[in-house]
Amino acid sequence: MAFMQNQLPVFDGHYFRDFSVSLVHRLFTLIFYVSHLPTHKDVLCWYLDLSSGGIVHSQNEINRDQNLLKCEA
Repeated sequence: MAFMQNQLPVFDGHYFRDFSVSLVHRLFTLIFYVSHLPTHKDVLCWYLDLSSGGIVHSQNEINRDQNLLKCEA
């Protein structure tokens, strides 16, 4: 949502407003998945599920967030 409201840069500092409508439609389709996770614990669980399934994250990152999750319990 922040990206679509030009509040969050992506792809090396580009905002949503930097992409022309015709370029977006011709070259690629942007699919946004917006999740409303009501608690910090839910966010940590979601992150750990995603980060453990093929995306390269250091073990230190995973351990840090697992420890944060333990604190949320």
